[in-house]
Amino acid sequence: MARPGLCRAASARRRAGRSPPQHLAGDAQAPACGRRGGQGRGRRNRRLPVPSGTRSARALSRAAAARQPPLLDSDPRVGQAWVGPRLRSRQRRDKVNGVWFSWLRGACLCLALLASAAQAREFRVDLIQFDPWAKKNPDPDAAEPYVGIVVDLLKEFERRSGHRTIKTLTPYARVERDLEVGDCDFSIMAWGEARAAYANRGTAFVPLEFGVRARKGVRVRSYEDLKKIIVGAPRGLKVDPRFDADPEIRKDLVLDYTLAIRKAVADRDAMAVAGSLSTLGHIIHKLKLEAEFGDVLVLNTTHLTVAFSKKSSQIGAEAQVNAVFKTMVDDGTARRIYERWMFPPD
Repeated sequence: MARPGLCRAASARRRAGRSPPQHLAGDAQAPACGRRGGQGRGRRNRRLPVPSGTRSARALSRAAAARQPPLLDSDPRVGQAWVGPRLRSRQRRDKVNGVWFSWLRGACLCLALLASAAQAREFRVDLIQFDPWAKKNPDPDAAEPYVGIVVDLLKEFERRSGHRTIKTLTPYARVERDLEVGDCDFSIMAWGEARAAYANRGTAFVPLEFGVRARKGVRVRSYEDLKKIIVGAPRGLKVDPRFDADPEIRKDLVLDYTLAIRKAVADRDAMAVAGSLSTLGHIIHKLKLEAEFGDVLVLNTTHLTVAFSKKSSQIGAEAQVNAVFKTMVDDGTARRIYERWMFPPD
């Protein structure tokens, strides 16, 4: 049988019109390429079939590799000297990827902390100096200088928002002035429509009734009865638009509720006290003076709200502040704080 390589070479020379090389010219036994006995067009040579049960060395090598299970990272043989180069390469790649992942995670954490610090704000807040809304901490060794309803609301606000508040204990009349000129960013107090000229009404926490509580023996059943007596009230307090502007009602304006209550009980000028009825009830109960008071007249119902100064330098954050306080109203936190201070257990 002629060798296939020689047949192809001879065919190429015949097509080119060249004679075969000398060492093949006399080979009479070599048949023409692809032809049986040099005559006619015969079938091309085929590879001899491999006997059944016989496998090449390459096939045997592939089969052995397929039967070998891959090494896992937890395999104790990993890292030994005999481990193949492919596995060592994978180990190096995994190590580099782990280092990069750790670095990237640390960088993301740092960026998150920096972004949080950059977004945190500082708000100036006036605390109305009324018990139980805000007062000095009776414990001189306590870390918190002030306690009360508004103080706890602000602490929860800081916890939820990440912002910080600078708290200033301020008489009621001064709070109104600070809101008007922008010396404080916001306060939390009973809303009065007169305040709308210099402050925006924000989140409402709880409803509050305002009216008059008279000393026992003093008749106060209608608004007209107020014109017959002197009514004590904290200076600057907004009780009711009609009451506040009525010149026929004589008012004894004092520093706070406690002083107004004591003067009414002592029959010094005032015979009744006007203001937030829940606050009056809290202080009267605390002073153990319930037996000294009688008639109650409700004049107005409003809400404890956020009052945000229109001249605040932080006016752009007003919506965000109100949104945080709104979450406290929605989950009942605001009411629980209010009731814990306003109606403490005996």
